[in-house]
Amino acid sequence: MGDGRDLVQQFADEVLAENPTHRSFISASLAALSDDNRSELLAYIGYCTDRGLSLTYLANCYCTITIDIQMEQIYFRRHKKYRYSTFKEVADQVYYDAEYMKKYMSA
Repeated sequence: MGDGRDLVQQFADEVLAENPTHRSFISASLAALSDDNRSELLAYIGYCTDRGLSLTYLANCYCTITIDIQMEQIYFRRHKKYRYSTFKEVADQVYYDAEYMKKYMSA
């Protein structure tokens, strides 16, 4: 996959292929990434890929979680309250959904 910088860029390219609206944010984030943070990101990507997760899957996880968070922010702004008010509601929608939690934990 090339050197470390290439791996980070490959991940960013996968994210942007799925969600091009994040281009400004991703570009600014990569430009501001310290060497220590880049090393941590590389280690995490390596950990995931060593366990069989592809960069495409990791990018999908990232996009799923960021879009869901944005949708919840919009909901909160419109309604002045959170969508879910009990643990059971959140658990049914998030914590007890094994596939969603796998994405959440990988993002």
